[in-house]
Amino acid sequence: MEVVAAVGLVSNILQFLEFSAKLLSGSREIRTSASGATAEFESLEHMCQFVGELSAGLIPPLSPEELSALPPRERPIKEEITLARLAIRCKEASTNLHHDLKKLHIEALSRGRVASVRQAAKNWLSRTRIKSLQKTVDDSRKELALCLQAVTT
Repeated sequence: MEVVAAVGLVSNILQFLEFSAKLLSGSREIRTSASGATAEFESLEHMCQFVGELSAGLIPPLSPEELSALPPRERPIKEEITLARLAIRCKEASTNLHHDLKKLHIEALSRGRVASVRQAAKNWLSRTRIKSLQKTVDDSRKELALCLQAVTT
């Protein structure tokens, strides 16, 4: 029984060391970056901005409900209304993710060691929400591309 306890203790120590190494590595990356964010989050930010701009270009001046209420001769096809709904959803998802990523930046004046370690910990704690929002944006983008392909064919 003591062997099992020793293996468990060693496992916990290794997990703590791995977490500490990731935290310090992230801290170093934040401290030395030009934007005050990790390269991964910077890349995600650019992707969000791009997807948001593309989807905003697909949003018609009328809401999907207003489009559906138009007379039959002026009403767009069902796929175009679906495209408008998906574009709105995609824009909202990318805006939410972009906003959350912006909160994880650290100011240039406060990039000391302690502040960057604190920010790296904050990034680590936010990773689940960021991954969830990233998946939502990615799923919305895929649906939007599929619907756009259906509308254009």
